[in-house]
Amino acid sequence: MNKALAAAVVLLLLAPYLWLALSLEPTTNGQDFLENGWLPARLILAGDNPYQPNQATVHQLADRYTLATSDPITQQQFNSGRDYHAIYPYWALLAAVPFATLDFPLALRLWTLLNGLLLLLGGYLAFRAAGRSFAPAPTWQTHLPLLLLSGGLALYLLAGVAYFVYRPAIANLYIGQHSIIIFALLALVYYLSHPVGQAAGQASREVLAGIALALATFKPQLTGLVVLLALLVWLRRRSWRPILSFVLTGLLLNLAPLLLAPTSLADWLKVSFSGQQQATRMAPVATSWWGMSYNLTGGGWLLAGGLSLLTLALLARPWWVAINSGLLANALPLTVIVGLLISPYTLVYDQVVLLLPFAWLWLAAGATNPRAAIYLRASLLLWLTFLSVLLGAFVESRYGYRTVIQTASLLLLYGVVIYLRQPATRREPTAAATT
Repeated sequence: MNKALAAAVVLLLLAPYLWLALSLEPTTNGQDFLENGWLPARLILAGDNPYQPNQATVHQLADRYTLATSDPITQQQFNSGRDYHAIYPYWALLAAVPFATLDFPLALRLWTLLNGLLLLLGGYLAFRAAGRSFAPAPTWQTHLPLLLLSGGLALYLLAGVAYFVYRPAIANLYIGQHSIIIFALLALVYYLSHPVGQAAGQASREVLAGIALALATFKPQLTGLVVLLALLVWLRRRSWRPILSFVLTGLLLNLAPLLLAPTSLADWLKVSFSGQQQATRMAPVATSWWGMSYNLTGGGWLLAGGLSLLTLALLARPWWVAINSGLLANALPLTVIVGLLISPYTLVYDQVVLLLPFAWLWLAAGATNPRAAIYLRASLLLWLTFLSVLLGAFVESRYGYRTVIQTASLLLLYGVVIYLRQPATRREPTAAATT
């Protein structure tokens, strides 16, 4: 594909996101971007402390873009409570400063376009990375779900449903969340984690993987398990470059802002561990075992804890194989699924990271018995599309916790694919089959 054709394809795929960006209403859409990105960065530009801001300044900046009513879930005006304060680390707030130099409506439109581009890039990297594990090499037919996800409105226009195929992605875009960024960073780590022998650029790939993983830590509920797995794999194979790049990047991100705001790190830690309590307040609608347990048992955590331990146990063998083989990519897709299920603080938009294991499953299904692959891929398409839209109705009726089905059903499909691949694994072990 020549550069001109590639550019035309990218522009075509970005067209729906351009339409969405232009159609968003700043007073009802993009509220998470307002509170987690634009507003705290605007406070920094105004010389205020985003973790202990002057509330009069907050209302002066934000009131014309926020709804007068409280949040229907938390019964509070801001996601941090009645009084506003930032919740992300200071370096993540600084990253939003270029957007904060613009009026919020324009900043929201640019933010939406950026996330649309990252969604495309993350999907492309996830399929390219998964394709390295299987033969034959992926063709355009294997990328069909990516095309449906990113640009193909035709399927749902015919059905009269105005969604871009995968609801967690569109929910992310409508509220201006940051989970698509995490998906793109995890996809980059996944892409860089496949061994390339002594090929040129190996050192730079490892350094970049460590940097991408460090950048992904600003939402630890999505990346904590991946970080632990990556460090264990790198330590086992004595790969010091990604470890050093991860550690140094993390130190730089958290310590460099102290030159601008000496108390920023202490303020963020105080907000995170003493006053925030986001996980507790959002438990009723968490899209994990914890949200399900809260609603089924009236707030008891015994069911959630038991299910989380059982789900974690699924990682024992894949992690053992990945650590001993030194192949992080082997266990990364399953780790993403398990992480979403056991975290007490995941919401529907966070499920966008499931597109990474989806890519692995789509290509793994093609490497099984061809007859089984037809049904598996049909099931994956139903998971990607109709299941996602149907579960979206529960979110609107304050039963978002039921979208745990989205993650749990993908785990079930993962188990089916692994089961069907066992005979092939015994006859001809491959890097992908060891999961």
